Amino acid sequence: MTIPTLIANYQKHVTVQDLKKTFAMFQEAVKLSEVENGEMSGWEFPDISDSSVETFQNFTDKYLAPYLKVSNKYKIYEYYGPFSLTNTRTHYYLSAKHYPNQLMNGVIFSFFNQNRLFGIWVDLNGNRKPNMMGKDVFVFKFNIQKGALEMEGMHCAREVIATNKQAHCIDGDFVQYFYDIHCQKIDGNRYAGGSCGALIQKDGWTISKDYPW
Repeated sequence: MTIPTLIANYQKHVTVQDLKKTFAMFQEAVKLSEVENGEMSGWEFPDISDSSVETFQNFTDKYLAPYLKVSNKYKIYEYYGPFSLTNTRTHYYLSAKHYPNQLMNGVIFSFFNQNRLFGIWVDLNGNRKPNMMGKDVFVFKFNIQKGALEMEGMHCAREVIATNKQAHCIDGDFVQYFYDIHCQKIDGNRYAGGSCGALIQKDGWTISKDYPW
């Protein structure tokens, strides 16, 4: 086995362990928040048209931050990315516009609302590279109907996530045309890698051979 292969395998192992630990941490934070703020179905999720910093700040400070070990709130730091899996398109979901918070272990997270989706973007190793979806950046989604925090794409079949098969994925009464959010390297697709966390979880918390590492 070559040295580059050994390094890649080690990076994959660290990524899976960090993702699993971080996901469990946020799931626990949601449960603690429900104890104090009531069930998720009654939370004051913002209107999808409201993307102001104040909105993200109010939601984060009420429902998330108090139940996590936050070290920095809304810190203006240099964060370039995150990039899609193709390394060609960037996002602003972890930028100052979304009121990012940094945990004591270095994880950066921010709340987002888009269309009918509400969730959390996380960067497992903070602003250190690669800042790329599916590598160190992953997306968690609030499943309001189930009252649970899930990996984005968990409601879709594995073959849809892994092969970019065009399909409709039913999430409760919300039918999502699953094309943009997947775990494949598709040139020009800004959301390539958005469901890589779901693929890892579906594969038993492992990075399989067909994972686009």
